[in-house]
Amino acid sequence: MRIDKFLSILLVILMVSLYVTFVMAQAGSSGSYSNRDNMNALSHAFGMSTSDLQKINYKPIVPENNQDRYSLTFIMGYVYNDSNQNGKLDSGEKGIPGVTVELLDETGKLIDTTVTKQNGLYWFGNMPPQPSHMPPSHIKQMPVTVKELIPAGYTGTTPTSVNAIINYTSDKPVSVNFGNIRTKFAYVTNLGSGNVSVIDTINNSVVASIPVGSEPSGVAVSPNGSTVYVTNAGSGNVSVINTSMNSVVYSIPVGSGPLNRSNGPWSVAMSPNGNTLYVISIGNLSVINTATKSVVATIPVQGSQGPKGVAVSPNGNTVYVTNLGSGNVSVINTINNSVVANITVGRLPFGIAVSPNGSTVYVTNIGSSNVSVINTSTNSVVFNITVVIGPFGIAVSPNGSTVYVTNSSSGNVSVINTSTNSVVANITDGIGPFGIAVSPNGNTAYVVNTGSDNVSVINIAAKSVVATIPVGSRPYGFAVSPDP
Repeated sequence: MRIDKFLSILLVILMVSLYVTFVMAQAGSSGSYSNRDNMNALSHAFGMSTSDLQKINYKPIVPENNQDRYSLTFIMGYVYNDSNQNGKLDSGEKGIPGVTVELLDETGKLIDTTVTKQNGLYWFGNMPPQPSHMPPSHIKQMPVTVKELIPAGYTGTTPTSVNAIINYTSDKPVSVNFGNIRTKFAYVTNLGSGNVSVIDTINNSVVASIPVGSEPSGVAVSPNGSTVYVTNAGSGNVSVINTSMNSVVYSIPVGSGPLNRSNGPWSVAMSPNGNTLYVISIGNLSVINTATKSVVATIPVQGSQGPKGVAVSPNGNTVYVTNLGSGNVSVINTINNSVVANITVGRLPFGIAVSPNGSTVYVTNIGSSNVSVINTSTNSVVFNITVVIGPFGIAVSPNGSTVYVTNSSSGNVSVINTSTNSVVANITDGIGPFGIAVSPNGNTAYVVNTGSDNVSVINIAAKSVVATIPVGSRPYGFAVSPDP
């Protein structure tokens, strides 16, 4: 056997043994790693069985004095989805495959590049040699930098560059992990400026402003987050926004009669499967096929005096519409697109939301300063919850335990416990709070303040505003992209 081939085999054995040592140490000490999963990953990478990997005995190779000293250490780690955003690799957090990781020397020169495996694992085994002209006693360590190139659609929760030390006298691996979280966006319609503000909800900042039609009001996001729909009350259409380009790609004409904030398309709701869009305009509900981008049905409602809010049941079989002037809620069967009931509620009903299990509908009544609680099985009001003056927007938490109501005249948000149907807190907010939405994980509420041209970010656990995001003029509607 040729000597170079023999040394190559020894080097592979050395690499594998070091990986096995590292993985087993991590599995035994921290409990955050799965030894079996990592062994399987290494087995796949080297084309060896896990039993063969476990049989390898590591014996260090001492280089001769006239040769370069190679480090016996390795740099390895995980690029992972930091779902709880705490900057630590926790049990159950999955790795992100296909992420590029670079190894740089202390001058910033690229030493090596690698890509994470299917489980998010990466490693560098090609460590730079210690120069042969320097005796071992002079250079025992070498500083390097490990750098992650954050993948598209993610935001880092840990530093993207980490300094590390290559130790020429040790065989202990160096672990460097990188955490990321899917970037999530929210969309705000601005009545006054005729555009939509795009908010990065991880950093609570506006990252784009998209021109749409005149007086944009309602907004809805498709279930896969690829498309946003905006109703333009002043121009009588719905703007279709491609979220990857943050630009309008199509406009759907809807509504009839004089175009203004009272008569034009106002509110919008999306079916759970994303196939149908429901748009409120003067006296009727337009049903839009999202594939053909066309109105396929128009349903008259008791809203000649102003239909305002619209919501869809979780199973997609029912649509609910608040009729401001008529003081009731129209119940629509989506199978045959017909009104099957009209439920009397309070005075000037406006906002509407459905519980996650579909059993309850909540309606804000501006004129009577309360929230009507509707049992969907009987289509009747079973309770009225008194709030403060001027309730407008409404949202239900993902687990259905809490309802949030914006009180525009009072400048606060009422927090309602759904098990007792009572207000348990009032959170001070901005000027003229209007639209409201809750994040998919239920940790955050976003409130649009029409009077102060901003969005309040509320920490639900603390029941307090933790950030304020400036947006466009007279913001109104708010929608959050779903979890990937």
